[in-house]
Amino acid sequence: MNISKKIICLVLLMVAQIISSSVLYSQSEEMDWAYENKDVLMFGSEEVDNDTIRALFYALRNLERNTPDQPGIIFSSKNGKFHFGVGGYVKAVASYDFEGVVNSPDFVISKIPVGDEEKDNQKLRMDASTSNLSFKAILDTERLGIVEGYFSANFRGSSLTFQLQDAYVRFLGILAGYAPSTMEDLESTPVTIDYQGPNAETFTRNTQIRYTADFNEHLQMAVALEMPHFDPSYSQTTAACNQRVPDVPLYFQYSWKSGSHIRLTGLFRDLRYLDVTKNEYKDKLGWGIQLSGSSHFFSNKLTLYYQTVLGQGVSEYIQDLSGLSIDMIPSKDVQNNLKRVPCYGWYFGVQYNFLPNLFSSVLYSQVEVDPSNNEIVYDQMYKRGQYLVANLFWDIIPTVRVGVEYLHGRLTHQSGADGHANRVQAQVQYNF
Repeated sequence: MNISKKIICLVLLMVAQIISSSVLYSQSEEMDWAYENKDVLMFGSEEVDNDTIRALFYALRNLERNTPDQPGIIFSSKNGKFHFGVGGYVKAVASYDFEGVVNSPDFVISKIPVGDEEKDNQKLRMDASTSNLSFKAILDTERLGIVEGYFSANFRGSSLTFQLQDAYVRFLGILAGYAPSTMEDLESTPVTIDYQGPNAETFTRNTQIRYTADFNEHLQMAVALEMPHFDPSYSQTTAACNQRVPDVPLYFQYSWKSGSHIRLTGLFRDLRYLDVTKNEYKDKLGWGIQLSGSSHFFSNKLTLYYQTVLGQGVSEYIQDLSGLSIDMIPSKDVQNNLKRVPCYGWYFGVQYNFLPNLFSSVLYSQVEVDPSNNEIVYDQMYKRGQYLVANLFWDIIPTVRVGVEYLHGRLTHQSGADGHANRVQAQVQYNF
């Protein structure tokens, strides 16, 4: 499928989603079952209304998968202007790979063995490194309104050491610090035990300055300047150089009362490298366009999740392609030249809530890399990745969630060789 056809598909999907929004069940956003039933340890003046404080933390909650909607411990000042929350979760996962092993605690499609590499095809793994600790401070000011500071970390560092996940301050619509990229639509993916999630998801963490504006209760936009992470494959006549221009993602989002939304996102990047032979710098424009969202039906019992993204020179923003050095690759017919690599990804998922504390989801995701004939194609270069997940979660009590999950993946190289893997896993997660 060429670029023009993919853009047409994006537009048609967006139109269909807007039309469908008019027939969805409409209701005001409700706080979830875990929020309403969770016990929170509150410290502060008796004059401070605890329900109001909890609602404030809920409104400012982090929307990443598996993250609790509110901290388990909240301290408040006597005047009710400053609040400090401590929370996180402990997550233990046991997994078993069969008929193909993914050499990672996460189900990363690009790490599936292909061809002769696929020998030992079963493996047991246990992991608790994604357990998280977070701190949130909220200050109510006259000049800046609500000022929020947030910090979180898990144990994915070297030798299970602390690793930074988020560190930012937010006020007056401005976010400054280290956080998920503005390219990421955090509400367009269902919960998974798999920490990485769909291979086509656009997710990376960047140091950034972002501005978000709410025009009304339905329409929102955001634009950001983000730290660039340019990762091409260099030839003998090209080399790396300092990047001078930030990546610029921006989006427009339309939401309606059922909690559904649709978002159109664009990304622009300056891709700069050194022509060693001529000793001069060259710049290329990397770009991406994405449509994402979620739709709720039947009093929010059924939720549809979707995303599709395409672009050139944006592989670092797509889960499965990050770190593969395919933002650009050497040109076949022009010496000292790097060419942007076209890539395309999409996923579609369904979640059904059997009860407020019992739900299941199924999702399929696919990523494609399509270099032209004028680019050097390595036999082992990524061509296509497919990801399927099905799971069931049960919140036994508001703070304890157990779940089981099945994952299937297939990786195809440019040579046509492929490999596959399967995983079953279970989790116990305690939120505090």
